[in-house]
Amino acid sequence: MPKSNKIKNFLEHIYHRYNSMLFLEQDPLFFAHQYQTRQDKEFVAWLSACLAYGNVRAMMNTIQKILDRLGPSPTSTLRDTSEKKTQDLISGLYYRFYTESDIGNFLIAYQRTIKSYGSLEESFLCKINARATHVEKLSRWRSYWIDQTTNPSRGYKFFFPDPAKGSAKRLHMFLRWMVRKDKIDLGLWSTIRSNVLIAPLDTHVFEWSKFFGWTKRSQPDRLAAMETTRHLHIYCPKDPLRYDFALCRTGVLREKAQLKKLFNSGHFDAPLQDTRIKVIL
Repeated sequence: MPKSNKIKNFLEHIYHRYNSMLFLEQDPLFFAHQYQTRQDKEFVAWLSACLAYGNVRAMMNTIQKILDRLGPSPTSTLRDTSEKKTQDLISGLYYRFYTESDIGNFLIAYQRTIKSYGSLEESFLCKINARATHVEKLSRWRSYWIDQTTNPSRGYKFFFPDPAKGSAKRLHMFLRWMVRKDKIDLGLWSTIRSNVLIAPLDTHVFEWSKFFGWTKRSQPDRLAAMETTRHLHIYCPKDPLRYDFALCRTGVLREKAQLKKLFNSGHFDAPLQDTRIKVIL
């Protein structure tokens, strides 16, 4: 079997094995699925993506604490709360590079955005140049968020990674959630096509990329993300991030070594539509 066909069959195998709500509990996208309205899903996904780094348990706990303070409808709470009271709402909360003030300024920036544009997608549409490249559009949208705060701190700027300078994993992950639509991804945005999305290169996907020979980069940087994305296009041109969640889950569930042996053996058949696997908590 040619290697390209072997990789394609393997990717389909793990997609049908892992791309299930059964495996969402340890992923920050879990939180957005707990809400009903489009605005709440969009906001919670944005918050969760911007906090998605570091220890998984600590990150998930921080997201939950913020959401607990914002009540059953975070967007309604923020729309109806003054900026001063918003800062008071998250008193005492912090996470790694983010101080209490940074988190408050992030929420206030969202308040201003939702009041001005009605949704995050509309703010993106209003701030981009239609003729710009995908990365240029994202860079301009990032600048919009940075400009929402006077004298932004280093922690506040860290909420919004620069896609022109780094892999910008959290930004690309948020876009995957918003643009793609399947059992996992929400598909709330129609502004961006699935085929222009860039791989949100976490350590697990980066390891697979090196294993398959898609990149020789030593770090999961911007060039590694672009190289990985180009190869994913080969296997699914219209939807290159189809396999992203599954590749990531193999690492979270500590099954990469086992699956690499499976790949090398070549002993896997057509996709397993009904596979059920116990979640490792």
